[in-house]
Amino acid sequence: MKNHGCCGHAFSAIDGALAMQAEHDFAPSDVVSIEVGGYSATVDVTGNDLHGTPAAAKFCLPFLVASALVHGSIRLDAYTPARLEDAVVCDLMKRISVVLDPKIDELFPRQRAARLRIELRDGRMLEHFQPHRVGDPDLPLSDSQLNAKFNELATPVIGEAGAHRLLSKLWALEREGDLAFTRTLRI
Repeated sequence: MKNHGCCGHAFSAIDGALAMQAEHDFAPSDVVSIEVGGYSATVDVTGNDLHGTPAAAKFCLPFLVASALVHGSIRLDAYTPARLEDAVVCDLMKRISVVLDPKIDELFPRQRAARLRIELRDGRMLEHFQPHRVGDPDLPLSDSQLNAKFNELATPVIGEAGAHRLLSKLWALEREGDLAFTRTLRI
């Protein structure tokens, strides 16, 4: 289950950065530097600073990690003109480097991992190994993560009440006797 709307080679870095932010409660302005150690495809495909268009931004790991830390996720709204030009994201990008980590590279393609090192202004040096991408079979999305992703994507289209009704129907789908339930699905 794809958790982020971007290149899959960036997923582990995004997941690791968000996990570190949740655990250590830091703001983007607290960050001195972030080093992302990845496998060769991560470095080759996403290790650039080009993010001026939605297509380019989806393959720019510094933008993706910075935007996730500033805005909480990388989904459809990550590529609006305002988000692509976000001054806080662009500033944080300057402090993110992408390097080849030989140990992580040895794991690929069996494992799509990342190692992150974050230096904070208060002097803390944080390190995190993200062994799998959230959403992969080894680390599936939880029900609450699925709900959050669904609501984030559906609410702008069908409203909060409609998204809630549709999500309730989807979670009850296996109990439907007749899968031609579209006549009862009114969002």
